[in-house]
Amino acid sequence: MDRGDLVKRGENDGLWEWNLVTDRIQFSPRWISMLGCEQHEIGNTPEEWLQRVHQEDLDQFRREIGAHLAGNLSQFENQHRLLHKDGTYRWMSCRVLIMRNKEGKAIRAAGSHSDITAEKVVDSLTGLPNRLLLLDRLSRSIECARRNSDFHFAVLILDLDRFKCHVERLGWAVGDQLLIAVARRLETCLRAGDTVARLGCDHVVARLGGDEFIILLEGLNQIGGAGTVAERLLKEISAPFEICGREVFLSASIGIALSVTGYSRPEEALRDADIAVFRAKSLGKDRCEFFDTAVLKSANLKLQLENELQEAIRRQEFLVFYQPVVCLASDKIAGFEALVRWNHPTQGIVSPDKFIPAAERSGLILPLGHWVLQEACRQLKSWQQEPGISNDLWVSVNLSGLQLMQPSLVDRIGEALNEIKLEPRCLTLELTESVMMGNPEAVSTLLMKLRVLGVQLSLDDFGTGYSSLSYLRQFPLDFLKIDRSFIQRMRSGKEAMEIVQTISGLAHQLGLHLVAEGIETVEQLESVRSLSCEYGQGYLFCQAVRAEEAKALLKTGLSAHLAANSGEERVQAGIAVEPSRGFDAAAANGLHTRSLLRTLTKRRFAGRLVFLYFLLAALIPLLVGGFVARFRRGTSAAVHSSLPDLLTARGTAPGERAVAPYPTQARREASFQPPLTANRPQPMVLGNKNSMPLNPGTTASKSPLPLMAESRERTFPVVHNHVLGSCRGVLRISRESICFSPEKEKDGFTLRYGEFTCLSSDDRLTLKSGSKTYRFRSATATSKIESRARIQEIVQLISGMHPGIGSK
Repeated sequence: MDRGDLVKRGENDGLWEWNLVTDRIQFSPRWISMLGCEQHEIGNTPEEWLQRVHQEDLDQFRREIGAHLAGNLSQFENQHRLLHKDGTYRWMSCRVLIMRNKEGKAIRAAGSHSDITAEKVVDSLTGLPNRLLLLDRLSRSIECARRNSDFHFAVLILDLDRFKCHVERLGWAVGDQLLIAVARRLETCLRAGDTVARLGCDHVVARLGGDEFIILLEGLNQIGGAGTVAERLLKEISAPFEICGREVFLSASIGIALSVTGYSRPEEALRDADIAVFRAKSLGKDRCEFFDTAVLKSANLKLQLENELQEAIRRQEFLVFYQPVVCLASDKIAGFEALVRWNHPTQGIVSPDKFIPAAERSGLILPLGHWVLQEACRQLKSWQQEPGISNDLWVSVNLSGLQLMQPSLVDRIGEALNEIKLEPRCLTLELTESVMMGNPEAVSTLLMKLRVLGVQLSLDDFGTGYSSLSYLRQFPLDFLKIDRSFIQRMRSGKEAMEIVQTISGLAHQLGLHLVAEGIETVEQLESVRSLSCEYGQGYLFCQAVRAEEAKALLKTGLSAHLAANSGEERVQAGIAVEPSRGFDAAAANGLHTRSLLRTLTKRRFAGRLVFLYFLLAALIPLLVGGFVARFRRGTSAAVHSSLPDLLTARGTAPGERAVAPYPTQARREASFQPPLTANRPQPMVLGNKNSMPLNPGTTASKSPLPLMAESRERTFPVVHNHVLGSCRGVLRISRESICFSPEKEKDGFTLRYGEFTCLSSDDRLTLKSGSKTYRFRSATATSKIESRARIQEIVQLISGMHPGIGSK
């Protein structure tokens, strides 16, 4: 910048010239008027300038101009705030030109100030004030409240709910237009005469960035007025927005911080309002919440706990306790559940319910969970190497929802098992209902990968979360654990007993092993045994113990431990129940199992009818499918033999009543057969009460069986031609219906006789039912002649059972 530039700026900018030798400075009339002052109110010393610089900007300004005078900077431009006569600060851009003598010493400085307040404190998208201007205005409000006890203000942070989803659906351009529309509506709402004006307050609407807006209400006559304004804003935001010819519906959450809390800095008020809006979102969104000091204290405690957890992981302050899982048939320890404890340096042993939620919030559950997994596997391998301890001993470890989201989970578990050289069958991974139902399709895929790895899978705390019975049939589970809350109420209420009985029947029909948690009395144990529950754990047997004590239990046996406790009930009044180990995630889609089972088990007669109806609807397809699959497998039924048979095959002495702690290798390998094979129970078409198990491995005989004397049904591999292409599957013909089950698609269909007509044309089969038409051709025929013969075989089979239904 040279003198010519300074002259050009003189019309709009404020100029000044500083004699560094005499330390006197001359300000132009424009410079003086920019600060709202008269000529006689400004002197000619540098202090007239420097004393008006904002305290937060002064140190940086002195450093930079000092470096420029010393010759360390070739150019100098600085932005700082100058105090206006009205008490506000204006943002200025300062440019300086230094003149030096022959020796290079600075003798004179000339420069200009440009008012950049508008571009500095205004949001470029919405035209609203930005954070800088709001902080300046809020500082003034805090100062006024300090001087006048009757002056009140409120800070409202408004955050749009699910705005990111709208942007992903509509695009960023529409998102920007939506933010502009929200800004205009907020301004209009706050100018309305029946709201803020009636409350006798002034306001500032600013945009923080993204989808967050701040409203500063000043001069409130009453503190409750802030809540009235917030409710009005929520109502206005909920009205539809017309953007680019389409209606968009929004909602918002508002957090409110009041001046009565007592603030000394504007950042403190913004912090508290932000905590309040976070609480509003966590309580369901589309609402407003006031900040109180208890919330701040809780937030500080959570932050402190997270910091301590991070240090605890670094210092390895965690321990793994082990609670026995007992085989109820033999009263022997079949396995252990690994439970993490925090060995706090000052508080002693801390239970997981005190720190697991904080670990999940901070993401520390990932390193902690992996360490627990490795430690449990390492300890189990160490026990198995001891003489007298069975190699079939297993350990179960809980997985959190955050761990399931990690793409490297399966690889890390596999690496841990290989490193420790532990058999995968000896590791069980436990998940809660809410975690599994958060994204059932993705979880099902992940569980299949884990099953391929060879580990066992367990559904923990069943009945307390959200689950869908249809999804429960699809998950590749091995164990179902009944939550302790049902076990503890079995003797006190018939409803709980019926719920546990229902769960037991469901588990056995699905081929799952049943584990009862929280057994604390002999009566509870007897009730559980009467329901054919295979495993149990609880304080009646043993509480969670350290690794050394668990090893002693394995050496001496559980019976010796129970004898040492006089064989009486070990649970005394006042003993705290073991806290839940489930890493609870946000509730997901599906049926709430607890509510469903309660509804099914109402004591009234109508309630019992509903219970029987839904129970039969869920179990009959499983029973029919199991019978048909068993009938077709023949000699392969040994793969799916009962648990005692499996034990006998492994060498159990005749007459000894023992229950295998886990499915044998033969059963596990059978479970991993590729889809659509004859060696495993075939999948069933969900949502169809007439569906039957698939058996596409069965090939059709070339001679028709009109009366189906040799078997109850026939299956034909076919190709279904539909609008979107074609898919392979199986056409199953029985005495009652025709069922098509595709290989990959989820939904097939079932047609009863009398509901359709059958047509054949050359090598094509057409079934017409109402407004729907289904077209098939043979999937196994190698020529058109063979395909025509196979279609005619199907038509003859249908016509033989129901004359007149098929025609050419």
